[in-house]
Amino acid sequence: MSESLDKLHNRILSDAKLKADETIREAQAKADQIIAEARQRAQKEADELLAKAKLEAEAVRRSILSSGSGGGEEEHSQFKG
Repeated sequence: MSESLDKLHNRILSDAKLKADETIREAQAKADQIIAEARQRAQKEADELLAKAKLEAEAVRRSILSSGSGGGEEEHSQFKG
């Protein structure tokens, strides 16, 4: 009788281990999915920020070019003392 209980006990432990392994695999898959989605969002935000910065830099460059060289001289003259 004790042998049957041991077999039953081992079977229960084996089933519990299989279930735990399955739960871990599912959790890992979900975590991987969350990480991938977060990376995509971060990349999209970074791309948007970079595009905005490039537009702003271009606007500043155009502003400097359109102001001509005279504006630059005046700005530098204030530091000459």
